[in-house]
Amino acid sequence: MLRRQLRVRRRGEFRRIFEEGKTFAGQGVVLYVLAGKGATRAGFTVSRRVLTKVARNRLKRRLSEAYRLLQSEVRDGYLLIFLGREKGCVMTFREIQATIRGLLKKAWLLRES
Repeated sequence: MLRRQLRVRRRGEFRRIFEEGKTFAGQGVVLYVLAGKGATRAGFTVSRRVLTKVARNRLKRRLSEAYRLLQSEVRDGYLLIFLGREKGCVMTFREIQATIRGLLKKAWLLRES
């Protein structure tokens, strides 16, 4: 799990990122990006179209873990929200991880290695 300092937690922050941020869509996951200050922070949410709370929470945990494993490669200074969609529930963890990596590349947020 991400440390508290590295998560977007407040409703106002989520709203601002959704309204002002750029959107990058992938299969089962949508990434919202807004320039910020300091360390990059990430938030995770899942569409209510995902039928059960259990499925929504499982998808949030998988999104969070997939991002945590890539976190060291992400540039500093951004606010991110990963929105899980219905298709994300049937994706394997590796597919979710590949989708998140692809979205971060598309948004130019991965450091050159």
